[in-house]
Amino acid sequence: MGESMIQHNSVELNGIRFHYAESPGEGPTLVLLIGFNDSIETYLPIMPDLATIAHVYAFEFRGHGESGHTPNQYTMQNHVHDVEQFLQTITDTPVILAGHSMGGGVAGWTTARNGEWVKGLIVEDANLLWSDDVDDGSPEFIPVRDQITAFKASGKSFEEFAEQIAQSPASSVYEGKTRLEVYGKEGAYRHARQRWAMDVTHYDSIIDGTVSQGYVASAIVPLIRCPTCFITSNQWTPTKDLQAIPGAVHVTINTADHRVHEVCPTEFTQAVKSFIATI
Repeated sequence: MGESMIQHNSVELNGIRFHYAESPGEGPTLVLLIGFNDSIETYLPIMPDLATIAHVYAFEFRGHGESGHTPNQYTMQNHVHDVEQFLQTITDTPVILAGHSMGGGVAGWTTARNGEWVKGLIVEDANLLWSDDVDDGSPEFIPVRDQITAFKASGKSFEEFAEQIAQSPASSVYEGKTRLEVYGKEGAYRHARQRWAMDVTHYDSIIDGTVSQGYVASAIVPLIRCPTCFITSNQWTPTKDLQAIPGAVHVTINTADHRVHEVCPTEFTQAVKSFIATI
């Protein structure tokens, strides 16, 4: 099985074009939501495996990948509205919703608002009880935003941008190793393509914290009542979330990398399959 099983499509929702991928399979409908700064390309390697037990979709948020841009209109709340429209337009059955990082927050909020549409929730490397409508922002993304802006203004090619990304530090957990050393050329260039495709104004909402406007965790999380699974790296346990959501389970995968499904695809897909089997 490979990417030949995956169909790429687009749909217009509220005047915005959204890119999504579909891998048909027998079983429940599983919808994968990307993390910030990613694209559905991150899910393509694992979709055929997941399609052995589910009908799989991967949805690309506005401002990401091949989906449309809506400058300065990037909030989790808008992403939730987009996902709701996608579920009502494309799927005709209750779904299992899985999200990575920011996508995990969007998945949780969507689940809380649409109990009849979501019968299972998977949150990858994210907490849900992290905010009560107060977000100090993520200034660590300032260099990323500025790098993309400067490169595009310079007229330099994407290939030159990708080479710079490949030689940049992967993250602090890898003690100075480059992105090329950690993820290989395919992974490093994938990360470059994802950044190159981003609407840079989405970085602004992440940097200043306005992305989470309206996300009142203490009011949202108690509304989640479906089976829920947290799949995280070995960096933390979502203790408060597990206490707040009845019956929620936690699977730890032995990696320090935030991109759990990317660096440990076999372990991640097995965790997803095991959880789906219990629903």
